[in-house]
Amino acid sequence: MSDLAGMSNIAYKKGGWMRYILWGAAALCIMTLVIAFCNAMSGNISATVPEGYRFSVTNDSNDGKIHTTYYIYDDHIIVEDESNVDNITNRAVLVYDNVITTSLSYDPEDTIEICELGVCQEKPKVLAVIKNILSRKTGREYIGF
Repeated sequence: MSDLAGMSNIAYKKGGWMRYILWGAAALCIMTLVIAFCNAMSGNISATVPEGYRFSVTNDSNDGKIHTTYYIYDDHIIVEDESNVDNITNRAVLVYDNVITTSLSYDPEDTIEICELGVCQEKPKVLAVIKNILSRKTGREYIGF
């Protein structure tokens, strides 16, 4: 019985390096996955807005902390919101698909007075039309086309 136990102990010691290599490879794979996940989450989830839009309209909030840009394409609208609170910039990009925008045209001279919270500003008329169109749609997060 003692010889059998001694031989299994020798076999166990011989396989020790192999176990260390396997555990090291497993740890390396796990670390690589964790680093890749952290890099993906720390980067911008939303890709940059692609070129090719017909026109864009910008809407700033009254306090200047929220900056919204509407990018108008032929069959969809991309809305990019940037907010700056306590020197931290947050960015969200939403896509509204299956929107017919052929009748929309941008004229910077054609404005309307919009009053929010007692402060009135001159804004392009097309902005009110875009907001009206999007009020009935559900957007999805933009991660690229």
